Amino acid sequence: MRRHLTYSNVVATLALFLVLGGGIAVAAALKKNSVKSKQIAANAVKGSEIKNGAVTTDELADGAATGAKVDEASLGRVPSAADAGTLGGKSAADLQVVSAFGQNTSNVTLALAPTTVAIAELTTTSPSLIQASATASMTASPNDPNNSAFCTLDIDGTPSGLYSGDADDVGTSGTNNFVIAAEFARYLPAGDHLVQLNCSRPLASNAVKDTAAINATAVPGPPPPAS
Repeated sequence: MRRHLTYSNVVATLALFLVLGGGIAVAAALKKNSVKSKQIAANAVKGSEIKNGAVTTDELADGAATGAKVDEASLGRVPSAADAGTLGGKSAADLQVVSAFGQNTSNVTLALAPTTVAIAELTTTSPSLIQASATASMTASPNDPNNSAFCTLDIDGTPSGLYSGDADDVGTSGTNNFVIAAEFARYLPAGDHLVQLNCSRPLASNAVKDTAAINATAVPGPPPPAS
């Protein structure tokens, strides 16, 4: 069969040539960086077609990157949180409450001069209010107004006021028990601190210390207001 060149064949071939040739000519005619966002169809550019590092933070809209897409290791400390690890410039160790307990269960015959019957020691790392309380259990002959005792609670050598007790109850076994309770507080700088319960008796007393105990707590912070 002979092939004949028809008008329709010529037109179709010419149209195809113009389309292909025109597209190549347009692509060749594009200048570098001349394609703008308005020439790109929505969702036409995929992530795989973007070069690594091509999109910087300056090109991201505010709020575009959510927490799940942020490398937390790349984040620094927020400037306003520079002191977030401390409180008023003090670390957690500086703000730690310290406590101590001391007990003495041995019988001690009291003397006219003060005798230490219990101690507690504690160490603070910042200025603190040291608050101490103590009790001393005494034994003495009953129904004798002279059988009394006196105690002071000392913090670093400074004594509290005088606390006293006496054997004013009627006993059935030849002895009588009574308890002296004391408390004291001082605001002191950081360091080692010694709390002592010191007790004595008057001249005619035969009081004996039975059991004594001290609880001491140091609470860091500014000095309490003057009373």
